[in-house]
Amino acid sequence: MRYVFIINPTAGKGKGPESLPPIIKKAFEKREEDYKIIITENAGDAEVAAKNEAKVGDEVCIFACGGEGTCFESVSGIVGFENGTLGVLPCGSANDFLKFFGGKDEFLNLDNQL
Repeated sequence: MRYVFIINPTAGKGKGPESLPPIIKKAFEKREEDYKIIITENAGDAEVAAKNEAKVGDEVCIFACGGEGTCFESVSGIVGFENGTLGVLPCGSANDFLKFFGGKDEFLNLDNQL
């Protein structure tokens, strides 16, 4: 399984590109799976990136790292690809995702999600 982390640099007041890569790197220090970090630049980039990664054909888990918009774009990119799954590292300003689907500890613990 490959892991792709799509980070929205404007989500969560712009802290994601600095705070998330060290967390991701630490989670993969003792794992043998590959991972990639993609930082989006424009609206729609997360969907395009997710779709391109799913098109590769092997099993891939796309982690949406941002708010609801990043999550929506990422899941839209993998719709129709049986090899793609979605993970979420919510780091938006409001984090409405956490309010509906669980607590902060569940989703911000990357080791548990992996």
